[in-house]
This record gives sequence, structure tokens and C-alpha cells, in this order.
Amino acid sequence: MMIGVDLDNTLICYDALFHRLGREMGDLPSNIPIDKTAIRNWFRANGQEDIWTQMQAHAYGDRILGAQAFLGAVDTLLGWQLAGHHVAIVSHKTRTPYSGPMFDLHSAARKWLEVAGLSGVPAYLEETRSGKIDRIARLQCTAFIDDLPEFLFDPLFPDVPTRILFDPNGNFPSKHNSGIIQARSWSDVRDQIEQSRN
Repeated sequence: MMIGVDLDNTLICYDALFHRLGREMGDLPSNIPIDKTAIRNWFRANGQEDIWTQMQAHAYGDRILGAQAFLGAVDTLLGWQLAGHHVAIVSHKTRTPYSGPMFDLHSAARKWLEVAGLSGVPAYLEETRSGKIDRIARLQCTAFIDDLPEFLFDPLFPDVPTRILFDPNGNFPSKHNSGIIQARSWSDVRDQIEQSRN
């Protein structure tokens, strides 16, 4: 198989890091769930979009090493490689943040992958969404895992037989009937990939 994996919020979990940044850089209440979407919604609802933007620059830049991989993600990728599958990380990631501190986001991401023990997995950091779609097509992925349903549903998304929506917090309605398989954990992802081989 040729298995493609998104990076941010699919392989890297930013929930705890954003909670810490929210407490450090803003006045995020401690009772807000440790969930990136809930944290973002709180800042937006309280007129602090500018702080949220700054937080993103730090989370994906100089503070990225404070983010953890989702449980089981690293072992799964390395296990697939050992089993003879081709694995690639394909991410839509601009070189610098849209606003806020101008960190090199590509360099930060590659450092995270190195520290996580994934430097042996090819990583393609594409600056545009269309570049990410084109890369998935050129790699001829037979499976792709991403946390954004709108990306997996993009009309230009390549003909990938197995599309898995990684949705650990259950933020989206079931997509099973639309050709998208939902996974709440990396254990689910492993099971779905195994089923797709049978």
C-alpha cells in the first residue's frame, strides 16, 4: 500500500499545547476543555482573534516541540514501514504564518518529526492546498488519513480508494455512508487500513 498521512491535528496533537498557550498568552479559563476547537471558539467568542492568531504562530513554530503525537501514531507509521508499506506525510503548510511572528514552519515541523523518530518517513510540506492534492496524486496513495472532511471531500481530491477522516473528538457527523471512513483513534486507523487490505 501507499499510505499518505496528514501532519497537523492528524499526526501531531496540539490540544494540550494550545491550552497552555491560551493560559500563558491570554486569559483562557482553566475549565475550557483541552481541545483545540473549543479553545479557538472561546478566543473568537471573546473578541480575542488576534491572540488566537499569535498562539497558532507559536504552536506551529517555536513551541511545536511541546506538542505530542497522537497515541499510537508514531508506532503505527513505523510498523507500516516495517510491514513493507510505503508511507508518506503530506501536509499543507505555509513556510511562515499568515500573521504574527515569522517563524519557519517547515523547519519547525521537520524538527518535530526528527525528535519524534520519524525522520525516516518522507515528508512533503506543500505551501498550497492544491499542492497537497497534487502530491497525493503523484504519490498514487491507496489510502489517505486527514482530519479535515472538507479536504477529503474536495472535488479535486484524487481517486484514493481508502479515505480516512481522523476525528478523535467526534466533531463531525458520521461520514461512513459517503465513502469516508471515520476513525476516533490511531487504533481505529490501523484497523481500517488492515480491513482495506482484505
